[in-house]
Amino acid sequence: MTDTKPLVLIVQPVRLQGLIWQAVLKSQGISVIWESADIDFADNIRQLKVANLALPHLLIVDVALEGFNPFAFCRLCRSDYPDMQVLLTHSGRSELIPSERQWAINQGAADFMAGFQVGSLVSDVTIAVKR
Repeated sequence: MTDTKPLVLIVQPVRLQGLIWQAVLKSQGISVIWESADIDFADNIRQLKVANLALPHLLIVDVALEGFNPFAFCRLCRSDYPDMQVLLTHSGRSELIPSERQWAINQGAADFMAGFQVGSLVSDVTIAVKR
């Protein structure tokens, strides 16, 4: 029997951002794995594929991770794992300029979103879920 429940892998170095994503996704019946910020994404995904294990349907990754090139990672995923979507976030920013978002999408990201802000949490989460 196969589990058809969507699987999302979250990598958020800011605890509050990760908790919000986790709560929202779980409330929608989505399986969530929250990984440490120091994992090697490309290697872990490669190992899952080699082991013939299910890949996440979506990765939610903060661009502010140390030593991580989010755009190169999006290009890798687009070419090697086209069924896996990457949503980039920037927890340190309250808004992004449209050209930043478009650049991320051109590099293979499904979307690029600013971090959730305490003063506009409900509307930020609503927008994120709709996207």
